[in-house]
Amino acid sequence: DGTGTVGACCIGSDCSILSESDCVTSGGTYNGAGSDCGSVFCETPCEGDMNGDREVDVNDLLIFLTSWVDCE
Repeated sequence: DGTGTVGACCIGSDCSILSESDCVTSGGTYNGAGSDCGSVFCETPCEGDMNGDREVDVNDLLIFLTSWVDCE
């Protein structure tokens, strides 16, 4: 939305300079106002980790199953 202070935003393993609200709306991790992509490390997401805790476990399976619905 272009408002607010900007900083480094990790979306997956990519880094962009965004406002905190734009970063969160995009599903990213905001690294703080004034941060830059040269000073942060954006980790490669763990495949299957649906809740962002860096583990694939029963909680991720429950998120997956909860979102599985009949689209009739």
